[in-house]
Amino acid sequence: TSGDKVEVTEFFSYACIHCYNFDPILEDWVEENADEIDFRRTPVFTNEAWRVLATHFYTTIELGNFDEVHAPFFRELHVTNRQLFSPDAIARWIDGRGVTEARYLEMYRSQRVRARIAAADRLQRQLRVATVPTMVVAGKYRIRTTSDIGPKRMLEIMKHLVDKELAGRPPTT
Repeated sequence: TSGDKVEVTEFFSYACIHCYNFDPILEDWVEENADEIDFRRTPVFTNEAWRVLATHFYTTIELGNFDEVHAPFFRELHVTNRQLFSPDAIARWIDGRGVTEARYLEMYRSQRVRARIAAADRLQRQLRVATVPTMVVAGKYRIRTTSDIGPKRMLEIMKHLVDKELAGRPPTT
């Protein structure tokens, strides 16, 4: 990574309850550290249901309504236990949330979204991401929750690594 900020990437799945629980505190952390980090999300998919959810993620990015639907979509899956594991079910849910059902399905099936899914698949394999949530700092530090490292400790480790990366960079002029 290069530039004034340190890249921080979250690998997640909408199907993961731990990712759902981590999301609000991660959002706060990202906002608090916005001057130092370039934050990205990458969906992980290990089966067809997770691939549908990952494709949904990139579809909303391409449609420009990610910010409006990200948290509500997570809640639908984990609070109301709504079964949104097909493109058609998600399209019905998203209709009226800044996009029509037809437009959503068109983008869902687009080459742009397929290319993003292929890139995400390559990246998760390259970085050997096997569990979610996993955070990658500066493309070289992989942090995940364990029995000893919970979400809050993950954020502390991430902050330490961001500070370490920034301290090791030459000053910008």
